[in-house]
Amino acid sequence: MWQQDITKTMKIHALITITVLFSLITKTNFALSNEIKVREIERKDKNGPWPEFEVITTIRATPLESVAIYYALDYQKEYVPGVIKSEVIGQPTPLEAITSYEFKTPWPLPNSTYTNGSKLTKITNETYRVNWWYISNSSADDVFGSATFEPDPQGSKLTYRSYISPKSSLAALFKNTASSDIAKTIEVIKKHIETLKEKKSEILDKYKTKILDALSNKYTYKKI
Repeated sequence: MWQQDITKTMKIHALITITVLFSLITKTNFALSNEIKVREIERKDKNGPWPEFEVITTIRATPLESVAIYYALDYQKEYVPGVIKSEVIGQPTPLEAITSYEFKTPWPLPNSTYTNGSKLTKITNETYRVNWWYISNSSADDVFGSATFEPDPQGSKLTYRSYISPKSSLAALFKNTASSDIAKTIEVIKKHIETLKEKKSEILDKYKTKILDALSNKYTYKKI
């Protein structure tokens, strides 16, 4: 039983690293770097050992360009650390998707797999939000969050919020390590978006088109 609990906890750690889902060592704001700020949000229901986390950063790209790469669901496996599979397996509406993930976990554990639902919303003319939630997950009882991209003098401001209720009773031991890893993952995402912007990448253009098509009520991941 103890070994099974350890295995579940390690899988949770892997899951948290990609989602995502974010870091705090104390209950006050702090800067991971000059451009990454993280805080802990206490939840009234207190269903699990972890709080909700919020990460705020700026990206040197427009909100549309930023959300385009962040919501490039089938492309996440190309640059998000640890993700080796991100496959859209369903699209209930043009603005919603169901994605199957596989995350590489340390040997000798099997890779972590899970399925998330997500939805794109245009809040204002230049502000976009992506919400996600879990559909199936062997390591958590609940997973949900959002990423909001809004105009900023540097390009766009990202506000990322995430909550996970892990199944393992040992999960509390890994809160600080897992949240720190997640904050680093957000930094990777930020830098990747900025690199594509700087290089005027065709990848950025491709996923900008997908966002605009979805907002025009066109299915982007399946033919109907």
